[in-house]
Amino acid sequence: MKQLVLNGLRPSEAARIAREGNQGAASLVPQATPQLRVVHADDSDGVVIALAGPRASATALERAAKMLDGSSCEQIVGHLFEEHSIVWVWTEVLAPLLNKIGMRWEQEQRGIEVEHVLSAAVEHQLRVVHTALNDPVNARPVLLACARHELHTLPIYAIAGALAEKKITSRVLGARLPAESLIDAAERIGPCAIVVWSQQRGTADETVWDSFTGVRSGTVLMAAGPGWVDELPNDVIRSVSFADTLITLAAAAGSS
Repeated sequence: MKQLVLNGLRPSEAARIAREGNQGAASLVPQATPQLRVVHADDSDGVVIALAGPRASATALERAAKMLDGSSCEQIVGHLFEEHSIVWVWTEVLAPLLNKIGMRWEQEQRGIEVEHVLSAAVEHQLRVVHTALNDPVNARPVLLACARHELHTLPIYAIAGALAEKKITSRVLGARLPAESLIDAAERIGPCAIVVWSQQRGTADETVWDSFTGVRSGTVLMAAGPGWVDELPNDVIRSVSFADTLITLAAAAGSS
């Protein structure tokens, strides 16, 4: 039944077919291209899932996440990264789906476990892309961190993964990074750019920028995320979109 639901059938129809014991039922579902064969530990043949366009991909991902099937989520996300750029996958599939699940949690106080399963799968696949980079084009890395009170790390891993696709190396310092630690890291590695992510209003701390008065000349300072709502110093760039962030950071790294 799980395989049939992932493959596009309504749960009621999938349950009926499963009760009938039709082992070849998955092959009866019309397939579109591209496709992904998801293999589970107890299923050597797996099941083919249609991933035609962002809507179908998001539907397959949401169904897998609702089943708390992290393995299938990882396989679907990994396949999408192989077929499309991370920018496309993030903006067209992942970000809208994560926002949808997050809105459901805010409105109904249900589904946080679904968000956690999906987020963990996405972060793992982004880490794979990020750490696989060899021979980067930039000697000075991009430094990525969350604001002092920010817990949402997934967006900075998305930035790191998208930069890696452009052969731009970065360092991810994770959630809730104190300004003092960020300054120490910047002095240690001399980054070409420093990005501080704030997901929600109240997590951003504008005073962090006061600490960069002695930062290396030419280092780009960027406030990313919707949490930055107050005025910023003149030398701090406010990110307006995922694509805009990557364009600015690529320029800072000396890449077109």
